[in-house]
Amino acid sequence: TNMSGRINMISGENKSIGLGTQSAAGRDAGISTATGTVIYDPDIGIQVYTGDSSGWKTVANTESVSYIEATGGTISNYVDGSTRYRVHTFNTTGTFQITKLASDAPNNNIDFLCVAGGGGGGKGQNGNDCGGGGGGAGGFRTSAGPSGGGASAESKLTAQVTTWPISVGGGGANTSTSDTNGTSGTPSYIGPSGAKLIESIGGGHGSGRNGTGNTGGSGGGGSCTGSFGNGTANQGYSGGGPSGSPTPAGATYGGGGAGAAGGSGVPKGGGGGDGGTGVQSSITGTSLWYAGGGGGGKGNGPGAAGVGANGVGGNGGSNPSGSGPATPGSGGMNGRGGGGGGAGGYADSSTTSGAGGDGVVVLRYVVAPA
Repeated sequence: TNMSGRINMISGENKSIGLGTQSAAGRDAGISTATGTVIYDPDIGIQVYTGDSSGWKTVANTESVSYIEATGGTISNYVDGSTRYRVHTFNTTGTFQITKLASDAPNNNIDFLCVAGGGGGGKGQNGNDCGGGGGGAGGFRTSAGPSGGGASAESKLTAQVTTWPISVGGGGANTSTSDTNGTSGTPSYIGPSGAKLIESIGGGHGSGRNGTGNTGGSGGGGSCTGSFGNGTANQGYSGGGPSGSPTPAGATYGGGGAGAAGGSGVPKGGGGGDGGTGVQSSITGTSLWYAGGGGGGKGNGPGAAGVGANGVGGNGGSNPSGSGPATPGSGGMNGRGGGGGGAGGYADSSTTSGAGGDGVVVLRYVVAPA
């Protein structure tokens, strides 16, 4: 009595630290609301019960450092310096569902990588021993600061509480038919088909002997007397050239497919060119190459088969002895949008070109300080 203190009668309850409730409803339900009870509400922060008219009082507001939350694709996490990232990788068509927004605007920015399917290589004409043109790589777009190929980053996407359909482009088919083009890859995109946020164009196919490599995210190579296809310059993609070089000059996105050289005075092809250089990115936490062009096939002439770029594009098929049998072109790497290699040239019907590699869509955002 002489201590002038106050006794709080709490009906035998103990004060609780770390009360097992994570909602305002649970907080206000009268569960262990003793003076000094501490709880954490993820929408508000750390709160303490005062025992008076103030009720629950916020003592550490964590709302300002919250981050977006989302589902979809294959999810992984990694740390880079002082930042922790969450990565959603889509190797097939799916849905990116944003379930919660951050209170701070910068934390609602999302990096992206969008690579379309690569084009399939072509096959030269049987009897003319002509190699096929290599397929162009799938178009490449990113906000994540790529290196290699001279590409520059685009603006990040801004998250909203909504659903983003994700479409992943498939690689173009190969061919075993004489003097036939491969098949172009299909586009990858983020967002509804009628209101795409980002789209990458599929790689152009490589051609048969007298054909033309198709335009696309990267152009496909021509074969022997055929020509190559340019990329879509106004969207920043590169095209294929006779040796896989970017065309038109200054284009930077994705490696072009290589052409197969023409013979001297006859339509027989020599060695094929190497595929055009792709682009490198570390958006997944690991530095990887994407969008390498396919190598041109070797005909019955001097030189060597073309090599696919960066281990991503398919290698061109060969005619190692000059008299056959020819070897097929290899396929572009799946999940990287590589172009397929052109078929080696020889007078048989069994040789095939390489198929283009499937594309990929990757989304990345910050989830917490490291």
